[in-house]
Amino acid sequence: NTTASNIISDLEAKLREESHKADFDRVLQLKNSESNALRTENFDLLESIKSLNDDIQNMKDTHQEQLIERHKVKRELEAANAEKESLDEELKKTTEQLNDMQSKALSMS
Repeated sequence: NTTASNIISDLEAKLREESHKADFDRVLQLKNSESNALRTENFDLLESIKSLNDDIQNMKDTHQEQLIERHKVKRELEAANAEKESLDEELKKTTEQLNDMQSKALSMS
């Protein structure tokens, strides 16, 4: 009777041990699945971050190009304004000379 009782106790202990192992394996599988899902999500996030960094760099490059172009246009505008002032001054002198010539011509006649 004791031997049968011991065998039953041993079998119950083995059954509990196997049940714990099966539970542990299921938990381990779930954790592995979660871990794989997180790795995939992290990879996707890293790819998104890389893409955003590329976009930011492109924006910086474009902004730098725009600044260079604005500076170039500003220099061209300043040069054009200086040339206009010079031409205005030349026109003023020419107009004064013409007026003087007309005055002399009128006084001669």
